[in-house]
Formats: sequence, structure tokens, C-alpha cells
Amino acid sequence: MANNAEVAAALRPENDWRTAYAFVELEAKNLLLIASGTYTTTELADAIYSPAEAHDPKVRKRVFQALKALATRGLANYVTLQEPQEGAFGTTRRKLWHAPRAITPAQCCPTCKRPL
Repeated sequence: MANNAEVAAALRPENDWRTAYAFVELEAKNLLLIASGTYTTTELADAIYSPAEAHDPKVRKRVFQALKALATRGLANYVTLQEPQEGAFGTTRRKLWHAPRAITPAQCCPTCKRPL
């Protein structure tokens, strides 16, 4: 588990996004493999980059951007989408993060191959 200084160094805006997203993916996997239960995206971002010690809002924003992108790619087995909900910014689907589960082909969307 990296401390806030390491996270800030890896996620600085001038760093390549591939490196930053790979760092967030590794940190999220490490957290979710040892944790029990589920996290919301905000709780997972807080665990990666603590808001109490956060000094750069750009780094925190980049954590959220990385989690949003990784939810459909590298961390697809670690996330479950809830039912659509009406919010202040339109319809959204809240993400719940968890340890990976064994998924059978019958539990996947036939079009995009994402877990249902």
C-alpha cells in the first residue's frame, strides 16, 4: 500500500496517463484483495489517496478518472454496477467495488462480455 506522497508522485498531471492508471489499478487490486465487503467509488478513492492528507485536488481528480476508466477494462471483475438512479446530473449507475468473483459465461453480457 502506497502512502499519499507516493500516490501524488505517481499521479501528477505531467506523468503519462498509462503509468498513472496502472498505478491506480495496482493499488485498487491490492486494497480489494485484502478487504472484505464492498466499497463505493468515493470510499475506494479515499483509501487510495486519503482526503485528510490530500494536498492536490488534481491528483484526487485523476484517481477518480482512473477508476472510472478501469471499471470497464482492467478492474471489470472487481466492480458491479447498480441499477440506474436519477441524480442531480441525470441518470447515473453507482459502482460497487469488491474482491474478484469467479464468473461463468452465463453471468456475462453477451455483447460486451462484462459481468452482469
